[in-house]
Amino acid sequence: MRLALVILGLAAVALALVDIRREDLAVRHEMQALETRHAEVRRELWSRQVDIGHLTTPQAVRYRADVLALELTDRLPSVSRGPDARPATERP
Repeated sequence: MRLALVILGLAAVALALVDIRREDLAVRHEMQALETRHAEVRRELWSRQVDIGHLTTPQAVRYRADVLALELTDRLPSVSRGPDARPATERP
């Protein structure tokens, strides 16, 4: 009787161990898939940041302004602060 209980106990431990290993394998597989997806997303983000960098260079902005016939100025107009206000280009 004791031997049967020991055998049943060992069988239960073995089955639990097999189940834990199966779950561990499934979790590792999921982690690998998520890490692969993470790398893909980071590559896509990097690519979009590079594209934004190219689109925001001064030459690209000037080109699009010319193509769209926008009237852009190089500096902001001076803001009047009273009768003795200096133009924005003057420095104290």
